Amino acid sequence: MTLGTWDPNIANKKLEAKETDLANYIEWGAEEIVESQCKNLPPETLSILIPLMKQSRTFWQEATESLVVDDVIKLIRFFTLAEEHNSQLEAGNDSPVIGLTRALKSRGESLDKTLLLWIRQHSSNRYLPNGSVL
Repeated sequence: MTLGTWDPNIANKKLEAKETDLANYIEWGAEEIVESQCKNLPPETLSILIPLMKQSRTFWQEATESLVVDDVIKLIRFFTLAEEHNSQLEAGNDSPVIGLTRALKSRGESLDKTLLLWIRQHSSNRYLPNGSVL
């Protein structure tokens, strides 16, 4: 068993969402493979995801500006299950799913009822998909 290091300032670090990483997460977010991909994330992928999990909603808005709605939805699916199946990715009210949902809303899009129910069935994060009320 190996132990990682914890950096309390990780949320404050300026990160860039690499297009290649986002493309992988979009691909993994496809309905037929998302569950198996998220249950078996390799340590290298987890080390990339850990700092992404606490990024601001603005970060996700900017990172997804050029993506089509379907790809943002795949990212929502991926991050919902990645957080659920990997305890080191728990993000609570800072979850990327919230930022991604808000990015869609800023485009005038909303999550359909089927996806809302899917998120609630597949996540124990009580803040998903819209964040805290306050």
